[in-house]
Amino acid sequence: MDYSPLPIDAALPQLTAALRADHAAVLVAPPGAGKTTRVPLVLAAEPWAKDCRILVLEPRRLAARAAAERMAQTLGERVGETVAEAQSFFPPYFCRNRSMRPAVSTSFCFPV
Repeated sequence: MDYSPLPIDAALPQLTAALRADHAAVLVAPPGAGKTTRVPLVLAAEPWAKDCRILVLEPRRLAARAAAERMAQTLGERVGETVAEAQSFFPPYFCRNRSMRPAVSTSFCFPV
């Protein structure tokens, strides 16, 4: 696996420990830190995630495709082997009497 250093790497031991203990965590980091491309790979390698699916939601298709391709490349694979990509379309959401455009959620996951 190609694990070039990313800013998020320093937080990964604390994140995995929190998820191991409490099954929930909030991760906040600046753009480009590795939240989308590094964290799912690290979590998928954890023993407690062995029989779990890890879903990553991206609001834009292009970003989701790029992230899926990057993770597959890191694993030395092609998209569809370990990292899969799927698209879902949701109805418009309403917030404070304003209609927002329909949400497109593209997810990629690691199969069980």
